[in-house]
Amino acid sequence: MRSPLLQPLPPCFQLPHEWHRARPAAVGAAVWFDFFFTVPYYRFTIRNSADVTTFVLLLVVGVAVSQLAAYARRLKVVAIIDAGYLAQIHETTSLTQAARSPQDVVDHVRQQLVGPLDLRECRFEYGVLFGHPLRLEPDGTVLAARGRWGCGQGRPA
Repeated sequence: MRSPLLQPLPPCFQLPHEWHRARPAAVGAAVWFDFFFTVPYYRFTIRNSADVTTFVLLLVVGVAVSQLAAYARRLKVVAIIDAGYLAQIHETTSLTQAARSPQDVVDHVRQQLVGPLDLRECRFEYGVLFGHPLRLEPDGTVLAARGRWGCGQGRPA
């Protein structure tokens, strides 16, 4: 078992490529603390060890908070993109119920795949892929050749 000290840091505490944007805010907070709140006032000198500790803590906390904010922004972008994909899935499922022909659904899915994946073309071929294909039922269970496969169950034997 590995020591907790040797484990990699969680993503929010890893320094990304743009971490240089966090440095000015953190350094500014620490420097202006020194300038305005430590004796002698309005000078960039620190004579007390407690002020040195506060300076370092302000610097560390400033960088950590900036990293957490950057991580939250990245998560927001991922959530927005995932919401778009989910909307496309809902649009396609509603089309399957309202479409006049299966070809309408195939054309719609083709358009959804060609754009984001930068494909020249995409086609659907009817047929059986490697034996008996799985089938998704309206209640969410998967119908396989050997039985049903529901949520929380293992694959059918």
